[in-house]
Amino acid sequence: MRNGRILVIGSAGFVGSHIVAEMLKRKCEVLTIKHTSSEDSVLHKKTVEQKIKVDVVYYEASYSSLAKDVRGITNVLEAMKNRNTNAVLVFASSGSVYGNSSCIPQNEMCPCNPNTLNGLAKLLAEQVIEFYTLNYALKTVILRYYNVVGRGQTSGFLLPIINSIIAGTPPIIYGDPQQKRCLTSVNDVIDANILAYERPEAYGEVFNIAGSEIATIEDIAKLACELSPFKGLRPKYVKSDCPAYNFMPSIEKARNILGYSPKEKMKDMVTMLLQGGHGQ
Repeated sequence: MRNGRILVIGSAGFVGSHIVAEMLKRKCEVLTIKHTSSEDSVLHKKTVEQKIKVDVVYYEASYSSLAKDVRGITNVLEAMKNRNTNAVLVFASSGSVYGNSSCIPQNEMCPCNPNTLNGLAKLLAEQVIEFYTLNYALKTVILRYYNVVGRGQTSGFLLPIINSIIAGTPPIIYGDPQQKRCLTSVNDVIDANILAYERPEAYGEVFNIAGSEIATIEDIAKLACELSPFKGLRPKYVKSDCPAYNFMPSIEKARNILGYSPKEKMKDMVTMLLQGGHGQ
């Protein structure tokens, strides 16, 4: 994708800012909605309508409010329906829509039973997208991210572990240390977003976007300890009432239709974070 006109919603956030940087490298005209004010927000219908004349909309925004999440995605879809049916929407969802799934591995046909507010919000947004896709023939792609890590990251289960190790203190694992996780490089996520727009056969589809390796939280924490300069660090374990869940995705559909192929390995991602790659 080069020289296109794109809109990035949530452009000041972690993944959104990476998309902006990549699109500028590709000589695209980049419009943004940052959520830095009440008017610079996807909740502001007029702002969305003024910026919807683009080739592709990358929707990376997320709220902690179900009502705002549904309202935001509805504003975008309404603007596409009324002003630009040629645009493609690529929506950032999450593997959390599956909840504590009994499917192993989790593929896109597995039932969605979210057990977190974020997972529920993403699932509701997906259902709104499906409604507009089926009833108004809009071009949409849903990408379900799994534990995205990279430069500029400010949240995620791994950061407290990394920050403790950088400080030379034992990382704390809350709850079941055998919960499975799959780290995904933000660079691979950007590749997936680009492919989602470039492949018309992807329109109307949902894809898991994840790394190629699955490990327990305990194993990831131990790997981080081993890669640190502080010898002898070991995780500490604390009981927690937080719901346990496993992220064990299948990415075969994304491989087959998008041509998606994650390049970065877990060890390299953890090493980058330990070297201060997050929060920059």
